[in-house]
Amino acid sequence: MVQLHSTTINLSPTVRDNVSTLLNQRVGLFTDLFVQTKLAHWNVRGPH
Repeated sequence: MVQLHSTTINLSPTVRDNVSTLLNQRVGLFTDLFVQTKLAHWNVRGPH
């Protein structure tokens, strides 16, 4: 079970929800980009 703590951030709950949603989307996008970049790096063919 998650325990929530009070914060001193002066943002409304609506703004916090919007920021949380946006950050979660960005984390997903950057994770996908990282995996694609890693796969591309390991699949490079060349003289070495």
